[in-house]
This record gives sequence, C-alpha cells and structure tokens, in this order.
Amino acid sequence: MRYGRCYMGALAALLAVQPQLLGSAQPLSGFTTARGTSIAGPYPRILATPQGYFAMKHLPNMKDLSKPPLGVLFSLSPNGREHVLWKRTLLGQPTMIKIEDTWMEPFVITLGAGYSPDGSHFLVIYDSKGNVRSDFSLKDLLTPEEVANSSPVKYNQYALDWIYEAQYDIRHNQGYVSVRLKSGRIVKISLITGNIERG
Repeated sequence: MRYGRCYMGALAALLAVQPQLLGSAQPLSGFTTARGTSIAGPYPRILATPQGYFAMKHLPNMKDLSKPPLGVLFSLSPNGREHVLWKRTLLGQPTMIKIEDTWMEPFVITLGAGYSPDGSHFLVIYDSKGNVRSDFSLKDLLTPEEVANSSPVKYNQYALDWIYEAQYDIRHNQGYVSVRLKSGRIVKISLITGNIERG
C-alpha cells in the first residue's frame, strides 16, 4: 500500500509538470511549420495550434468593425490557468492567422489584411512578445515580373496563394521564415532584420 501511494504521488508530480515541459519543447530540427486558421466573419474567435500549446484570442471591435482587432496570445500554466504572452492591437484586418506550435517563444504570422496590391499589413510577423518583426503589403512580396504583368484578377489570385497555398516554416536556428509558394518559389524573411530574400 505504501508503494502504491508513492507511485501515485510520483505520477501526480509528473502530470503536474508535463504541460510546462511540453509547452517549452524545442524541435531538434530547429524549425517548425506554422499552421493557419482562417477567420470567417466578424466574431470573437479562439485560434488554437494543432498540439494545443498556444492559442490566440481574435477580438474584433464590435462597435466599429472597421477598426483593427485585438489579439491575445496565451498558453496554459501547469495549473491550467491562462498565461498571456502578449496582448495588442493587430495591424490591419487579417483573414488568416498562423501560430507556431512547439517552440517556447512562438512567432505569429497574420495574412490577408487587404487584397489590393498596395494595401498595407498583408503579411505581418510578430515575435513572442508581440513586437512586429515584418510588415509587408502584397506588392512588397511579389516579383517585379508579377507586378508588371498583373491585373486585379491576378492580384487576387496571388493573395489567395500566399494566404491558403503557401507553407510557412519558421527556422529559428537560421533566423528566418521560409515561405514555399504553390509555384515552388521560396521566399525567405529574416527574423532579425525583417527584410525579404527572394528565391
């Protein structure tokens, strides 16, 4: 009976610290893929990562939907309480939010604040404290050839490709976000300078 109590006590201690250990897990490969959640409709939403380590509250201004929403990135402490990593007004009106899942200092990527080529805040990268690392319009992300040969229809297609078709890998060890587009082109965005390295 004594050994049974010892076992249950050890198990309880392990379960108590397990969420904290999982929340601070770091991938051996040095990069993670940021999964996205589409935001449909002007409603408050909670957007969680697939593994559930982090989540964001997307809170529109219900009195004036033309104003940018509030974003709150949080995780759970070992006792199950919310631990807020950052809280701030988001830039623009994103239609897709991608949250990194397994790194203890997650980056957040928002997409689609406006489909017009010169619309600001189309792609914004926030660091683990809510600071803006990068802020691009759609036109900033396109090649000179794409800009020169574009029409409103093509701009819309480019926007959809960046929002829904591209894969976003956050490579901490190398200090950049790698974006693989549907066409196969790779665009690198520095996490240090925020600049684009076109592939």
